[in-house]
Amino acid sequence: MPFLRSKATRPAAARGGSLFDELRRLEERLKEREKALDARESALRGTPLDHVGIAVRDAKKVLPIYAAIGLKPHLVEDVESEGVRTTFLGSGFSHIELLEPLRPDSPIGGFLEKRGEGIHHVAVAVDDIEATLLRARAAGLQVVGEAPRAGARGRRVAFFYPNSVHGVLLEIVENPRMGRAR
Repeated sequence: MPFLRSKATRPAAARGGSLFDELRRLEERLKEREKALDARESALRGTPLDHVGIAVRDAKKVLPIYAAIGLKPHLVEDVESEGVRTTFLGSGFSHIELLEPLRPDSPIGGFLEKRGEGIHHVAVAVDDIEATLLRARAAGLQVVGEAPRAGARGRRVAFFYPNSVHGVLLEIVENPRMGRAR
């Protein structure tokens, strides 16, 4: 560990202490580092990241790539209103969502035509989509459409135009695990 090497390579006597004192100082530094890591992990557990949407031409062809790193599909769903087949990978609170067009004139079909395969959007979970939309509009974010719409997994969703969110298509997903979802 670099932080140990930098402090522990000089003899303890040269720093004015015993080997016991040096070990105690190192132990305290390790405890501080562990606390910092625990704090970061705790913060990540509370993150509202729901999923990252990735546009693909054929989900079945890319599944082996994700399976190689341990991500397996747990839900495949057609969202006819958006003309997309979604495949959710992973487990826990955050997922990867593969987006495959059901027809060429769908939003994902258009995205693939213009930009090719790749990251399409980032989605965050919210407990109250209407309240979130009110706050977002008040802050100047431009909402795609007027009202939340039905998304994958039976959840209500809304999107914000990338030009109002620093070049990222941002989706909000009402998450029933977070509270007052309808």
